[in-house]
Amino acid sequence: GILMSIRSLLWASVLLGLMGFVFGICVMEFVSTELTSLEAKIDNAGSSVDPSVVDFKGDLEDQWGSLILTMYTLYQAISGGVDWSTCAATLIKISPAFGVMFCLYVSVASCCVLNIITGIFVENTKAMLAKDETSVVLETIEKRKQWVEEVKTLWASMSSEDFGNSSTLNEEDFERG
Repeated sequence: GILMSIRSLLWASVLLGLMGFVFGICVMEFVSTELTSLEAKIDNAGSSVDPSVVDFKGDLEDQWGSLILTMYTLYQAISGGVDWSTCAATLIKISPAFGVMFCLYVSVASCCVLNIITGIFVENTKAMLAKDETSVVLETIEKRKQWVEEVKTLWASMSSEDFGNSSTLNEEDFERG
């Protein structure tokens, strides 16, 4: 029961991590190109650099600056650690297509994968509950069989003299017994 849930959780986590890794590599390819372009703009502008360019570069480095940061940002976006629209806004500044790709990633990861994980846990819980109900029913049947055997043994141990040479028990014999 519980071990099956842990095993399913492990595989779902591997799937989620692999999805984040692959998407993270794709994003990193374009972000690194954009960071290189921004660094060149900042170097060429010298002291008259536009502050919004520096801020944008800082945002890119904070959220998407390395593969680990990228995967962390992706995880935060699907788990509620950060508002995913903030992450998407940074990518949309590079290309609107990135916004669409990021929304697709969030949709697939949160709606599909996380719901599958929830479904696995619910199904495992239902299976464990069904096993418990079956155990209770089997235990009740065993107790009833044991009781019937005890009554049969008791009945067989009583002599016919106890019932007045009859194989039935009447009210008078019951009160006397």
